[in-house]
Amino acid sequence: MPRPHPIPSVPARTRLGRRTSAWVLAALMTLVMTPLLAMSGASAAAADPALDPSQFQGVHWSRLGDNFSSDRLVLQGLSANDDYNAARSKADAVFATFQSDLGANTVRLPINPATTAWNTYNGVIDAATARGFKVILSYWVEDGSNKVVDSYLPTWNQMWDTLTARYVNNPQIYFDPINEPIGFTTPQWLNFAANWIARVSSAGFPRYRMLIEGAQLDGGGWGSDLRPLCNDPRFNGVYLAMHRYAFPYAARTYDQWVSDITTLMGNCASRTVIEEFGADADNGINYNATPSGSTPKEVAFLRAITDVIHDYHLGAIWCHGLGGRTTSPDHDSLNILRLYSGFYGGTTNLPLWTPNPTAVDRLKYAWGRSVSGTSQLRNVFYNKCLDIPGISHNNGVQLQVWDCWNGDNQRWTRQSNGTITVYNGTKCLDAFGFGKTNGTRVVIHDCLGNANQKWLFFSDGTIRGVDSKLCLDADLYNAQNVQLWSCGNGNNQKWQQIL
Repeated sequence: MPRPHPIPSVPARTRLGRRTSAWVLAALMTLVMTPLLAMSGASAAAADPALDPSQFQGVHWSRLGDNFSSDRLVLQGLSANDDYNAARSKADAVFATFQSDLGANTVRLPINPATTAWNTYNGVIDAATARGFKVILSYWVEDGSNKVVDSYLPTWNQMWDTLTARYVNNPQIYFDPINEPIGFTTPQWLNFAANWIARVSSAGFPRYRMLIEGAQLDGGGWGSDLRPLCNDPRFNGVYLAMHRYAFPYAARTYDQWVSDITTLMGNCASRTVIEEFGADADNGINYNATPSGSTPKEVAFLRAITDVIHDYHLGAIWCHGLGGRTTSPDHDSLNILRLYSGFYGGTTNLPLWTPNPTAVDRLKYAWGRSVSGTSQLRNVFYNKCLDIPGISHNNGVQLQVWDCWNGDNQRWTRQSNGTITVYNGTKCLDAFGFGKTNGTRVVIHDCLGNANQKWLFFSDGTIRGVDSKLCLDADLYNAQNVQLWSCGNGNNQKWQQIL
């Protein structure tokens, strides 16, 4: 960068004279310009803020089974019997985890007329905004046709009228008129969306709080093509929302995916939000791996789309945080977090747990966060780190907690297959002898892929054995005894990842 030229000094009296002249000139200009501004309707206070898509860092929370329903949309983890207060309390706990475990600041929620009229749902939205979340409300067409037909238009308009009146003055609420409007042709969609913008704008809802999804691209490109909207002046001042996934397509290379995504957003990167994307979090795929011909096809996709989001400073919303398509009895395979009940059974929601930490790594990277799958694990009670005594590499050495010093014997890597490795992946955290009882020693051992070497990270700070369902525990009376124990609320079972 060239060095700026030095600024010559000016005598104080001269500076004061210049300031006085400037103040007089400014006052005269104000007198002249004020009536002009009033005549033109221009106002600095009324000017829309510059669009910043990177502010949207979030996840979806959906109904299990997806949101194509004419009934009230009961988000996964809530109950149709919840009242406002119950829903708000449950939702607050979920949003707290979205913040603590992911660093999210945005949630996209489904809406329809029945849900708009359901006061309980207001508790969910209020819980989100109270935590500082931006909330994107998006309409799912009830019958899955992804088009609003003329006969339904009055009902649909009334829904948006109600929501506009309710949230017009809440700067944290954003609107997305239709999820994946693939029932329209491109000209139909552009005209329909432009009419909706005009109608909602006339009621005072600002354009910079609207997200308009792209046009249909092909058999898998639901709301993917932003180019038809990008240069249409009717969409100036609104965010453009792209949905993109790998699962509808055959394998592509990393470079092909980068080209695909950057092409589809045209010259509108400055207002593009990747409003839906995600990848399988169920099958132990390592999304920190370098894409190649031997990696699953989702690796090239997720690496590419998160790199594009990061490099172009786009918004990014993972679909789904919770809920979504029923690809298994209790969750969507794309869920980046899971309910407690998905591990232990029953109906308890919390704490949530992370099925694939490398998917979280890629999401955080997309948002511009510092990430690493390798960290120290600091015990909250002792304020010391999980440690291998004597930097031993021997199988069966029991772990302890020790002063944190970032040695190789304290650097643990969360792997996509559920193992926690040390020494560059050569040893695994292991429940000795496949133990499933209180007091089972936790040791290091060669990595064998067995269930007693699989662990899950929970949102309450615990690390739990997949096989034993017990917690990684630092003995309250002996720091040299790291063991398995029934999970409670003690800080000796809570661990912090220190990058």
